[in-house]
Amino acid sequence: MKKIVNIILIFTFALTIFISPVQRVKGKTLRDIKNAVEAAEKKLKDNQTSQTQTEAEMKEIQDRTYKNLVEADNIVKSINVLNDEIAEYDEKIDAKSEEIKKLLNFVQKTEGNNAYLEYIFGAEDFSDLIYRIAVAKQLSNYNNKLVDEYNKIIDEKEAAKKELEDKKVALEKKRDELEAEYSKLSQALRTIEDAEPTLEEDLEQQKKTYQFYLELGCDLDDDIDLCGRNLLPPTTALYRPLMSGYYSYGFGNRCYWLRGQQICDFHKGVDLGESGSAVPVYSAGAGLVVSTVVKPNQWSCGGQGVWIEHNVNGKIYTTTYLHLRQVFVKKGDHVTKDTVIGYMGGNPYIETYDSCTTGQHLHFGLTEGAFVSWSKTRANAINPASVINFPKLHTRWSDRITKY
Repeated sequence: MKKIVNIILIFTFALTIFISPVQRVKGKTLRDIKNAVEAAEKKLKDNQTSQTQTEAEMKEIQDRTYKNLVEADNIVKSINVLNDEIAEYDEKIDAKSEEIKKLLNFVQKTEGNNAYLEYIFGAEDFSDLIYRIAVAKQLSNYNNKLVDEYNKIIDEKEAAKKELEDKKVALEKKRDELEAEYSKLSQALRTIEDAEPTLEEDLEQQKKTYQFYLELGCDLDDDIDLCGRNLLPPTTALYRPLMSGYYSYGFGNRCYWLRGQQICDFHKGVDLGESGSAVPVYSAGAGLVVSTVVKPNQWSCGGQGVWIEHNVNGKIYTTTYLHLRQVFVKKGDHVTKDTVIGYMGGNPYIETYDSCTTGQHLHFGLTEGAFVSWSKTRANAINPASVINFPKLHTRWSDRITKY
């Protein structure tokens, strides 16, 4: 009877784990965007009245930013590993639960330990008796082992969940540090980045974003990941944004030549290339266009661009498309994965205003969460290849869905 009670208690404990509600951490609000706009305006005013940072100061900021980017990327990778481990624990727990249910049914039907005694005393001779005693002992030990293994898996899962929460807190802190560092970058330092707006350009985009969420009907204290979500079409996956092309630069550390100077930085997206004067760029999935940068207000470093929010299985992502030759969508447009949002650009002889490109390509970025500002987008950038299937570096593809 003691074993029956033990099994029932464990099964009940497991059930409470499976049905416990998950608390959602409150995200960015419209008030946060408003405050960010005001801070950006002050930063711009201070920048205009103060002297340009020295080369040594810029190098120090760049080094700190680079270090934070690497640490944030490593934290994201470890979070992905922990999520996989927790999923494996869930599978093991499900399997053990089935074993426990079967064991519980058996014990109930056979009136507990009496089943072992009936089995032992059913022996036909002494040798059979010894054999049955050994079998009964093994069965009893298996019952205890099953319970111990179940408890161990539960403990390991809880430890992994605790580590996951700690990693998420560390990631948010690192992203806040990154966002603060980005706000210190001077105009001179911006010229060596793959796609960097000036302070004026970033402020203008933040103002447009604030107005966009107002038009969606968001109140100042609404979570922007939730307000207006009824306007954001759900999707189950994101796809490559080019019908065909090749994977030229990946996410993370890289070195390249720009205007006769070797640049080494942390690439916050992937670069995708294709030849042709009118290469169509598709939305990575169903979503809502939340921001655009188009002529005559294109960025001096990044050219024309589009930002689209997506609801992928209940999780909000923002995709970034830069170095566009033409843009065919506007803020507030609903798009599908088959919507052509623009043509690929980035040719320094055609897009002469785009100072941060070495050749025709699409800079494609992916961010967790709703779009707020370019600084926030960079700080929350993740490797697009961790969500969207791309072939190996420098490898071509010929459609948007084939897995590599």
